[in-house]
This record gives sequence, structure tokens and C-alpha cells, in this order.
Amino acid sequence: MDSIPIPDEHKRLVRKLMEHFESMGLIVTCACSGYVDCEKVKIFEPDVRAQDINRELDYIGEAKTCGNINNQYTKQQFQEFANRVMTRGKSIGKDVPFYIIISKGCESELRQVLVELGLEDRKNIHVIDFI
Repeated sequence: MDSIPIPDEHKRLVRKLMEHFESMGLIVTCACSGYVDCEKVKIFEPDVRAQDINRELDYIGEAKTCGNINNQYTKQQFQEFANRVMTRGKSIGKDVPFYIIISKGCESELRQVLVELGLEDRKNIHVIDFI
């Protein structure tokens, strides 16, 4: 899988997600697209992980282009990442915040997938639209 090139749009979304996490005062601990790859969560490797050092709270981020939202792999990723709970530190027992950054124009498709998965009302899921 390492030999599959990552599309430029996905790289751009990953960079924007990293910048968003940093703007929130978080420390980005890993990211795909030429940075330090993230450890897998079960069988899925998040695009970006960050941490709130003071609260000892982890953050997971995924970048999705319009062409890779509505498929089985993404749906399984979303379910896994959306249902993570902190198992250590000051934030033990809290839901891990899960951020999804998408290309502009994918909003309705993402909403449809989240509804299908029963995740549309989860307070720990945050969607960022990016132009």
C-alpha cells in the first residue's frame, strides 16, 4: 500500500487539518502524506492524530475527498474512530474527538453516510468543509 500515490487534494486536506488542530492549541503527533505515519487504531491508520497535553485528550482526524466518502472502508473507519474512548490520563472515559475534513461539495454525501451509520448526532464528531 505504501507505493500507492496519495492524491494532491488529500494531501492538501491533511495539511489543513493539521493547521486546524494546531490553531486549537493541540500538538500534532503524526500525519500521513509525508509526515510521521500514525499508529493504527485497530486496523485503520488515521490521517492525523493530535493531543491536548493539558487535558490528556487524543484527537483523531480523517481527510476525505468526494470520491472516497461513500465506500465500505470509509464507513468502517468512521465507526471505529467515532467510537473511541480515552483509556488513560485525565480524560479517561471521555469520547475521543473525531474530526473529518472534506472537500467542498461533499457535504451532503458525508451527511448521508453519517446518518446511515447512526453517527449524525454524535457530539464528538466534527466536520470541517474545505474549499
